[in-house]
Amino acid sequence: MKTAQDKLDFYGARHARQRQRAENSPQDQAASFFASVYEHYLEEAEDERIIEQRARAGELIELRFMGERANGRLPLRALLDAVDPFERGMAHAAHRLHTGETARQPVQSVRDLLGLEFAGLEHGSTRVLVLGDSRADLTGVNLFEATATQVFRFLNAKGDDFYDAADAIGGQAARCIDDLLKETSGYGMTLEMSCQRDLLPWLSWRGTTDEIDRVRRLIETTQEPEVYEETLEGVVAALSDAGSITLRIGDEKRRVRFPLKLIEQAQQLTIAQPAKLRVLTSRYYDSVFKRDVYKHTLIG
Repeated sequence: MKTAQDKLDFYGARHARQRQRAENSPQDQAASFFASVYEHYLEEAEDERIIEQRARAGELIELRFMGERANGRLPLRALLDAVDPFERGMAHAAHRLHTGETARQPVQSVRDLLGLEFAGLEHGSTRVLVLGDSRADLTGVNLFEATATQVFRFLNAKGDDFYDAADAIGGQAARCIDDLLKETSGYGMTLEMSCQRDLLPWLSWRGTTDEIDRVRRLIETTQEPEVYEETLEGVVAALSDAGSITLRIGDEKRRVRFPLKLIEQAQQLTIAQPAKLRVLTSRYYDSVFKRDVYKHTLIG
């Protein structure tokens, strides 16, 4: 039986037969027993079917732990130590993407929009399943989808893209991801993460020992940016569905990310339109190339 629907069909037919036998012969204890057994299997198959449906809708993130301590079972302490920073990292990233700000604690309304819930462990494995809410809000924004996309982008980012990815999710989320990777390697494990989506590209990250070390080094060598407000004035050169405005200022272009709560304001802009944008600028120092890196977020 390859799918949950196959199991539903298989156990459903047998449950119906045993239940009919039990109804026709109330003294047939074996029929009653097997009817209850198949009813239990039907409930499990229905849970699997719901998870399969939500996985196809892009609502499922799978964390697969590997290593000597993850040999078909996952120590409870390791599970708790890994899942907690993952949840906090997703919540902080969602808060940053939604509001454009970082906070010591993400607001509950953002956590509610994200809708993370523990779906369980695959039986006899070390695959942790986490569900999110893929429903779009009134502006068409799906916060879980946007957050998952940016977190996977951060994990895979290299070179110049790393600062942009780090700024997108914010320093608090980056530190939570570092905690997740530290706990994973501390238990002698590696980690693979994936999010399968029918209508969008699949998201994946393969956290080998070397890859975990690479990401952690990038996080640890990234200093807190200097943050200040300023006004950028120029001409709109591009608008992106990924949540950014490209502003041409003289001979240079500046990319301005806008938080999801300001999407309606951003949608009012048009290409070639003069614009004056109030932004929060983060100035990072790239210690490798000895240069400043500037990132801008729209604040109104």
